[in-house]
Formats: sequence, structure tokens, C-alpha cells
Amino acid sequence: MHLRYFIILLATPFLLTAKELPVFTGKIAGERVRLRSSPHLNSAVIGELHKDDYVKVIGEQAGFLVIEPPSGMKMYVYRTYVFDQTVDANNVNVRLSPSLQAPIVAQLHSGDKVTGKPSSQNPKWLEIDPPSTAKLYIAKDYVVKVGGEDFLKEQIETLDKANNLLLTTYKDAESEMKKTAEEMQLEPLIARLNNLKDSWNTLPEHKKRASELKELLEETSKNGKVAALEAQAASASAALEAHEKQAHEQRLSYELRIQELENQLQAQKNQLIASLETAPLETLPLPLSPHESPVSKWQLVEQSYQNQWLSKQTGLSAADYQKLQSDNAVSLKGVITPYKASTKNAPGDFILLINDLPSAFLYSPFIDLSVVVGKEVSLTAVERDNHYFAYPSYCVTQVKTGPS
Repeated sequence: MHLRYFIILLATPFLLTAKELPVFTGKIAGERVRLRSSPHLNSAVIGELHKDDYVKVIGEQAGFLVIEPPSGMKMYVYRTYVFDQTVDANNVNVRLSPSLQAPIVAQLHSGDKVTGKPSSQNPKWLEIDPPSTAKLYIAKDYVVKVGGEDFLKEQIETLDKANNLLLTTYKDAESEMKKTAEEMQLEPLIARLNNLKDSWNTLPEHKKRASELKELLEETSKNGKVAALEAQAASASAALEAHEKQAHEQRLSYELRIQELENQLQAQKNQLIASLETAPLETLPLPLSPHESPVSKWQLVEQSYQNQWLSKQTGLSAADYQKLQSDNAVSLKGVITPYKASTKNAPGDFILLINDLPSAFLYSPFIDLSVVVGKEVSLTAVERDNHYFAYPSYCVTQVKTGPS
């Protein structure tokens, strides 16, 4: 379970009287349920919640439930109004992105304390954790009460315990796989996995992972396929230890299914922790897996575009597709900066700044864009699907440095 959210620059929220409710934990009962900046169907859509996501409900207003901001969400305040971590003006707007067109979700006043850092997207803005006055809204028909505030704490403890047990078992399996067939002792691990999966009826994803690892260990013990299964166990351990971006590509292999599970568990843990704490923990950028590089990932994306185009054509080849891409290429100029947000389905690894303002997402399977970060460049690029993010997305095919 996890929260996928994106920022849409729309209208500011309006205020209505909120009805106080006993604080409780709610579970989302629908798919792609919209999270809004105010209790109105025409208000800005902050993001989307999915079935079985948890939220902390703190009130009700105009047919909507009032909830605390989700884990990892950042908000922004104009730096001019903050001096020495203290707000020095009244009615200072707190926005959802570093832009004057972004929705307003709270206000700060003279003397309020804020802790943050300059936004990587626009250094004129300060990136902060949501203030205590920030509230978000969701239609009440899509939320089912599952418990009080303690329910979230119980879920965190349960998930932490399950994560630790599963991670320890993967490490033990990896250690055993490095031994010779005569030295390996897999039976105790198989028995442990049997006990774990029998006790995880309320954690179906954990139970699935335990069953898969158990089957692999049994196959190794029976058939002696040490080399192949050693690689799979090592990959599984690396996937659980690595805090990487949520995997959104469709995976067929066992190794990458484990990796996707770890990302989902981490997102859920962050969300539950943020619901219990006054100041949510900052989401850390997640490193790439040792088995995946930016180049290989975007090669898959570009190959998908080409395959989709060829499937709809008759008598045309990959060369025709490449010529079409060249004909549709555009020229861009600006400064490249990394896109550091840990966001699912992001349409690029870099942002193009034009006049110090973010203007487009960039990626390239052909060029290592990290070597020109911070430099003024001229690009040749083809526009791609931006997955409903705020800026367009481009695949870069050529880079020239320096003004031209």
C-alpha cells in the first residue's frame, strides 16, 4: 500500500467551518481517490490515494473528511518572508509547489518558526514540512473507519517486525547460498519461512515473498542449482536493503518483484509514521539498485515507444521510426539540474531550468546527462508523455554545452 501524489497548479482553497470528530484511522475503499486542497469538487487535486491506503482523519467539512498531509509531502513558503528560521510577516501563504500559481493550503504568521531548505526547483522558495495548520480533504464516501490513533502505531510495529524478519531471513539465505552444496544448511530456513507465512495472514505481500523464497530454497536443496539461486537470493537481499525509487516498470523476474515490494513497504511505513508525528519525517532520495542504471531504464522506455509505433504501422521499419523522431525533434536551451524527488512514475531524471525556473523534465538513454549538470546547454530532444506532471517531458538525443 502506498501513496502516489502529484502537484497540480490550480486554484487556491476556500474556507468552511469544520466539524470536529474524534481522531481515527481510515482506510481507502476505492481506487484513485482524489486528495484535494479544500472541501469542494472544484478545488485543486493534490494527488491520489489507492485502495487500502491509510489516512489519519481529524475532522469533517462539507461532506469531506479532513486529514493530515501524507508522509513525505513538502510545502513551500517564499524565502523573503523568513529570516533566521522565523516568519516576519502575517498571512504568509504556504503553497504546494514553489510557484505563485500553486494552491494555498495554510498560512503562517509573524513569529512562527519554520525549518527548511531552499527548493531545488526554485531557490527563491523555502521547502518545509507541512505546518500543523495544513489540512487536506477527501470525499467521506471513500473512507472506512478501521480504528483509532493507536491503530496506526500497531500497524507500524507489525510492519517493522515483519520487515526485519523477512530481511534477516534473506540475509541468512544469501549467506547459505555462498557455501558449497555440502556445507549448506537450508532446512532450518525453510522451517522458519513456513512459520512466518503461516503467521502473516494479514500481510499478504509478506506471505507471498516468504512463500517464494521457501520454494526457491527447496528447489536449491533438491536440485543443487546453487549458482542460479545464489544470484536470486543475493538480488533479493539487495532489493530489501536498498532504499530506491518505487519500481513502476512491469517485471517478470523474481528479483524485481522483490524490489517492488520493498518500495511499497517503505512508502507505507513513511505514511504511517507521518500520521503519528507532529513533524513528518523527510523522505530521503533512494539510490538505484546495483542491477539497474538510468541508461538501461530509459532504453526500455524508448524501446516501448518504438514497439508501440511499429505495431500500428504496415510496411514500415525501425529506420522509419527513427526518421520520424528526428523530424519531430525540437531545440531547447537552459541549465540542467537533477530531479531529486522520490516520486513514482516521474517522467525524467533531470529538470531543465530556463531563467532559473523549472520548465521541463529530461531523460536520455543515449547521453549521460549528469556530466552536464549545472551547465548551460543547447539540447535536441523529442517530447514524451509527462504522466500528468506539471512540466512537459523530453527524451534528449543531442547535447551541446555553452551558449549558442
